Amino acid sequence: MTKGEIFKYTKERISKRTGIKGKQLEKIKFAVVQRSAYAKPDYLDDEDTLSDKMMNRDDMLGLDHPNKLRNNWLRADSIFIR
Repeated sequence: MTKGEIFKYTKERISKRTGIKGKQLEKIKFAVVQRSAYAKPDYLDDEDTLSDKMMNRDDMLGLDHPNKLRNNWLRADSIFIR
């Protein structure tokens, strides 16, 4: 996370790092998620600044992607970013 960077540019860096581009990237909704149980995600817009939204060290960046496949076996896709 780069301090003061607009999320639009952060999303471009995430795209380069993960290889997710185009329509697949557009389907993903990004949110700041707190580790506490039952925390409501705070969805991000392109104009938001991630460093301002992630105030706590326990906050995480969540990727919300609607998977419309009916087959449960194919829903086990995961992304791990370091």
